[in-house]
Amino acid sequence: MRTVLYRIAYIAFVLEKSKNGFVLCRDLRTLASWNPGYIQFGSAGWFWEQSVNTYQIQVALEQEKDKDCLWVTYDEALLLEKVRDLLIRELATIARNHIRLAGN
Repeated sequence: MRTVLYRIAYIAFVLEKSKNGFVLCRDLRTLASWNPGYIQFGSAGWFWEQSVNTYQIQVALEQEKDKDCLWVTYDEALLLEKVRDLLIRELATIARNHIRLAGN
């Protein structure tokens, strides 16, 4: 069985304590809830030590979410890639919506 080294894909956000910040936080939580086995949203302790209100959304296997990298089968890597690509597309949509909201 072929395996590959997968490095966790994540994006970090500093969320403003405002109506727009709460809405963005809600949207990110909703996005993560679509596939909790592969997408997690939250805040790592070391992020909060450096900057409060810092969160990340990441693509990782749920049982391995606390690792920076892990060995996965080739098929699992392809699935993670698909989830990552979907996450990026959905994040772009969320960003466009929030930019539009902020402009009003």
